[in-house]
Amino acid sequence: MTIAYTTGQITLTNGSAVVTGIGTAWAVSLIAGGMIAAEAGGNLLPIESVDSDTSITAAIEWRGATGTYDYALVRDTAYLQQLNLNSNTLARLIAELNAGTIFKYDASGDLVGRATYDGRPKGFSYLVFIGVDEPELYVKASAGEGDWDGPFSYGTGPEGPVGPAGYVNFRGVYAGATAYAKNDGVLYNGSSFVALQATTGNAPPTLPTTSNAHWQLLAIKGTDGTGTGDVVGPNSATNNYLAVFDGVTGKLLKQMAASAANISFSNGVANLPGNPATVQAAIEAIGNSGGKNDALLALEIADLKGQRMGMVGGVADPFDDTSGVNLGGIDSNTVIALHLDVATGFADSAPTPHSFTASGGAAISSAQSVFGGGSASFAASGDKVQTPNSSDLSFGSGDFTIDFRVRLNAGATFRVVYDFGYTSANALLVQFDTTAKLYVYSGGTPVLNDSLSLLADVWYHYAIVRSANILYMFRDGVQVASFTLTSQVFSNTAALSIGGKQTDSSLGLNGYLDELRVSKVARWTGGFTPPPVAYSVGEPSNANYSAANDWFTPTVPASGVPNNMQLVSVSYAASATPSNARVAVQLADALTLVPNTDFSMEVSRDGGTSWTAVTLALTVPSFGGVKMYDGTVSLNGQPSGSSMRWRFKTLTNKNIIASGVVLQQS
Repeated sequence: MTIAYTTGQITLTNGSAVVTGIGTAWAVSLIAGGMIAAEAGGNLLPIESVDSDTSITAAIEWRGATGTYDYALVRDTAYLQQLNLNSNTLARLIAELNAGTIFKYDASGDLVGRATYDGRPKGFSYLVFIGVDEPELYVKASAGEGDWDGPFSYGTGPEGPVGPAGYVNFRGVYAGATAYAKNDGVLYNGSSFVALQATTGNAPPTLPTTSNAHWQLLAIKGTDGTGTGDVVGPNSATNNYLAVFDGVTGKLLKQMAASAANISFSNGVANLPGNPATVQAAIEAIGNSGGKNDALLALEIADLKGQRMGMVGGVADPFDDTSGVNLGGIDSNTVIALHLDVATGFADSAPTPHSFTASGGAAISSAQSVFGGGSASFAASGDKVQTPNSSDLSFGSGDFTIDFRVRLNAGATFRVVYDFGYTSANALLVQFDTTAKLYVYSGGTPVLNDSLSLLADVWYHYAIVRSANILYMFRDGVQVASFTLTSQVFSNTAALSIGGKQTDSSLGLNGYLDELRVSKVARWTGGFTPPPVAYSVGEPSNANYSAANDWFTPTVPASGVPNNMQLVSVSYAASATPSNARVAVQLADALTLVPNTDFSMEVSRDGGTSWTAVTLALTVPSFGGVKMYDGTVSLNGQPSGSSMRWRFKTLTNKNIIASGVVLQQS
């Protein structure tokens, strides 16, 4: 039962929460809480705290008049206080249990109520559980006013830091230069290893060893050939060969031999057998060439298109070398062509040949050669070969090219290569000085020279070219000098002397010359690949061959516009006079081209005397960076013959890259 306390009087001040007692004994009476009602007009005063027998602090301020009044204090009993406390505590516990937040905090309430504790010290915690879906905990970050951290999810706690990576941190294929940390994983020889410690440059072990000081095996590479369908191939190099089954198990492979298919193969060109049943071996023969352009050519004959059209043989040339292409080089612009071979001697192979006479010790020698097994040797003073003056040897102000192969013997003397009237004002002289550097003289004045002193006993290719009054010097296809030369180049009386000077017998070459050609045209005005074979009769190809890429590209003059290129094959013998032919050409997939407009293909069955154009169509739009164009044609309009040749031409001055040709006949 609640009993009111009325002893004494109280003094109240408007706007103050302090209650002052007169004749009271609140502390002695163990008053801990309750409600004060003054006998005056005003509000009830809930007790916040009992400070002494004569002083109480109310929870709210007095709004009535200032004065001294009789009063009644309705106090809480210990039982009621505990009951109230228990009820509040139980309510909070139930809320926290539902939210999973049964942890200690310093105060709680709604978010607005947090401001009451803004001045509390660092670490003071306040739980907001009123007015929120999930309890939120705030913690004082410092003693600063209102400096709170949070909110934090209460009960579940904030998300912790990300833990360390898994046991293995995979780093890809092992590399000796890479720094690895403990638990880094790598792939090595097909197996996986994990690092046991930090390491650089220490490779994992080679199986069957499974660990060393730095690495431990995680997963071992599967064993070849032990499961159904697994196969084992040769351990030796078999690049670009076809694989065939070895035995009857279906698990062993071996390299297919061309001899097993009765197929001939030489220098990058496969001669396809006449029997269609063995055509698959032709693919292997192409692969044997070791070239870079074989794959699409192989596909072209694999199914076999030739078989469906009744073809009975042919050739496939992936341009691994130039042996299957007639590069020409001796044409209507050629005025001198000296092969200087054992078989030809000093005979001139130009369309209008000149007669050369050797003097001194000049001779054809088989000791050194670039082509044909021989070259011209000039070993002593007075050695030279000469031909009388001729009008076709005078260049005037026109373009010309003098190109040759040279190999110098050791010895510091002047060495003359080409002397056309050195004493006249318009003469031309090509000679090496005492340091083995090549010079060109015009009218007795040096106008061009190489900066390189040639090594003895090494073959070099040189080209002296005039194009539009610019004189160029190329060594091994690289331009090394140029000069503006506008003067006439001719000699009215002097003979042309090769390997020695006309008027000075002491200036012999002292070395070897091979494949010397003189042309009344500028053969090159930019870098080029020196011809890989001896010159032959034929129209100029205007083509550069790249051995690194196995392809032909047009030459490009100083104007920057590519020349039109022509490639003509050597002759291939058919087993009988063919009536039809199929031809396919493989071009790099770099330009948008119109077949029969930008380029053309022709076929001959009489060795190149007669040609028939083939209507080409794009049959493989793109494969590995190349395209394939092919077509068929009747050869019945040509004279009878079995000497097969193909001819490819570019027609619109585009930089077309040709990388292979297939020719078949029936």
